[in-house]
Amino acid sequence: MTTPVLFLDVDGTLCPDIPRGNDHPQTWPTWERVLHPAMWPNLAPVYFSPDMCRHLGALPAERVYLSTWTSKVDDWGLSQAIGWSCPYLPLPFSREGGAEPKARALEGWARQESSRPFISVDDDPYFHDLLRGSEVILQVPHLLIQTDSRVGILPEHIEQMREFCSSVRVN
Repeated sequence: MTTPVLFLDVDGTLCPDIPRGNDHPQTWPTWERVLHPAMWPNLAPVYFSPDMCRHLGALPAERVYLSTWTSKVDDWGLSQAIGWSCPYLPLPFSREGGAEPKARALEGWARQESSRPFISVDDDPYFHDLLRGSEVILQVPHLLIQTDSRVGILPEHIEQMREFCSSVRVN
């Protein structure tokens, strides 16, 4: 059976960018804080929805973080807080930031896995533009979901992922 891989970005996707003092988006019923401002005074608190994470955890896909957070996902307690841990795709060193190294890492993974289907969920439109222009990526069954960084993953994104997983799982 072919199980798709679900590549998840963290900030702006799994955890929406919520400026200090603003309310969380009304997309999910509950939100919890991961980073406490007293521990990291220069960072805004990071919020996630346990409901969203339960739905993601129920998808028939292997979850992998594809984020510049890399191991910080575990170091900062996000994996423990959301109730599941998953590996992260290592990123090549880059001075240019998130989109290019993430795209190169995913292309490298697609070359090795050749026909394994995947889903990429990210808030960076440039990242998905790079993937859409990749000959390697275009040869693999995939679903690209772009989130709004202010609200993150929506219930309709979960449904799109569920439908994609059902369409690519074979015996």
